[in-house]
Amino acid sequence: MKKLLIPSAVFLLISCNLLNVHNVSNEFRWKNRAFDSPQEVSLDFDPEIIESYNDESYFLAELFQSDKEKIKINLKNELKRKLKDRNFKLKPLNSEHHISIDSLIFKEFVKNENVYTYKDNKFLGIYESYEVKFEIIGSVKTKDTMAQIKSKYSFKAQPREGMIIKKYVAYDNKNTNLNKVWENLLNKFGYRCYEFVQEEI
Repeated sequence: MKKLLIPSAVFLLISCNLLNVHNVSNEFRWKNRAFDSPQEVSLDFDPEIIESYNDESYFLAELFQSDKEKIKINLKNELKRKLKDRNFKLKPLNSEHHISIDSLIFKEFVKNENVYTYKDNKFLGIYESYEVKFEIIGSVKTKDTMAQIKSKYSFKAQPREGMIIKKYVAYDNKNTNLNKVWENLLNKFGYRCYEFVQEEI
């Protein structure tokens, strides 16, 4: 009986758009990946924010209601936490290792899609779908070498017929938490920095 309940519960969560993989932490991929001893690093975080979206935007229009400087400060603080998790020890700019964040890219594309019922292919209407793309571009310098580091993330919020309430239009991923997405993206970037420095020491 328990074996039947678990798949049923998962199906119900997916149907109601409550289970969203984009809201799940990616730390499990690199758990416990850190330097054995602290590595001093300086952080230059003064990126250009590149944004691209229009009036139909669902995600970015709301995000950029906040002040850009506040967004940058929040992302900088989160990156510092992620670097500390890898056992980086943040120091002034004359450190042996140096991490620079050059660009933060925010893009959202909106287009119209026809939505139909699953069973009889009945037309339900025209609804907007959203595609969001984020990217961090930066670099890591060590005593002997330098490398550009990029981290990207994208997801789509698309309309479809609801699985529980028929002929009702629901969205996949429209409840995506952008804070969690950026937390995961910064975690990925921090790991890439760790990976590069680890190979150099």
